[in-house]
Amino acid sequence: MPTPVALTSTQAHWHYLTSKPDAPKSMDVLNRMLNLSTPLSPTDDNCVLIGRIVAAVSVLAAAH
Repeated sequence: MPTPVALTSTQAHWHYLTSKPDAPKSMDVLNRMLNLSTPLSPTDDNCVLIGRIVAAVSVLAAAH
């Protein structure tokens, strides 16, 4: 089993499950969202970078 290094929202990466759930609606929602993997123990610099990424994507999304 892989060692976790980040958090993820997609069940495709949930290696601790013995079987993967069939969740097509969940995947449809996730495909329309920002899926940004984050470190398990973010540093201050990580938090700043994540904030900048979210701000930039928000501006781009608002333009569409």
